[in-house]
Amino acid sequence: MDAILEVVDPTLATHLAAYTPGAYVYAFHCVSGFCATIRPLEEVMRLWDFLLAFGPHFNVLCVAAQIVLLRRGLLSTSNPKSILDYRSWPRLDASKTIALALSFLPHLPHKLYTNIVRHATDMAVAEMISGTKMHDDHRELILQR
Repeated sequence: MDAILEVVDPTLATHLAAYTPGAYVYAFHCVSGFCATIRPLEEVMRLWDFLLAFGPHFNVLCVAAQIVLLRRGLLSTSNPKSILDYRSWPRLDASKTIALALSFLPHLPHKLYTNIVRHATDMAVAEMISGTKMHDDHRELILQR
């Protein structure tokens, strides 16, 4: 998420980095739950239709798009987490979110986009992005499946 924001909106990325410990803190629930914590549900379902058609990896780009859509409010506060709190995340507009997420594609470096696509299925990429090495016992269990 941080890398995407650095590419598509460096000013916003710098502001968020100055006032938050990173996207993991403010975007984790939204990304990990495929936006299920956002309202209204009808818009979430529209987003899910898109994600099922184009690939679940687009979820990260869609959450980045939602953050960029909140740019004005985020830049005007020294507490962006108050806007990006998963319990009160602003309402979703699936059409705007999807359009903006797709507009990011031409700007993303090939390697970044490749890592976005592969992070859910390639353990090495997931470990690189998270900065955490998976415990060998867990790695073995996953590889056996």
